[in-house]
Amino acid sequence: MAVELYDEHEQSERVRNWMRENGVSVLMGVVLALAGIFGWRQWQDYQSTQAMLANEYYASVQREVEAGNLEAATQQFATLRETVGEHGYLALAGLLIAGEHAARGELDAAADIYAELRKSKSWDALQPLLRIRHAQVESARGQADAALVLLQGEAPSGFEGLWQELRGDALH
Repeated sequence: MAVELYDEHEQSERVRNWMRENGVSVLMGVVLALAGIFGWRQWQDYQSTQAMLANEYYASVQREVEAGNLEAATQQFATLRETVGEHGYLALAGLLIAGEHAARGELDAAADIYAELRKSKSWDALQPLLRIRHAQVESARGQADAALVLLQGEAPSGFEGLWQELRGDALH
């Protein structure tokens, strides 16, 4: 087994040669790693800020609906949509506002909101509820065919009874 021993000068020459050959690659790797870490943190901060904004707008919509100020709630809903886009709080705010419209007998406005919310694929878990509520509104508007279209297919798990009840109401 051969052991290579170098004096200080030979060692420094080997290090310099290695740095000339690999220094740029090492430096680029460090820069890319730091940029990745910085970018990831920026993305996390952005997501956190968006979630806090969405929460604030949703709370505002909730307060306005509870106070009976549907116009202000609708304005906050529009601002929420423009500010944070398809966030889960947008769906919840839309459900509140559409429900209030339906309670007031403003069925066209409620149907429009439910239809808009159903277009999004961002909240698949809410689709059965959105379809049911939209079907209820369509049935109340006298649009039985539209309600039946919404209730086509197999009922989602947990909604079988209500699903069949709504289908029966629409058929009569």
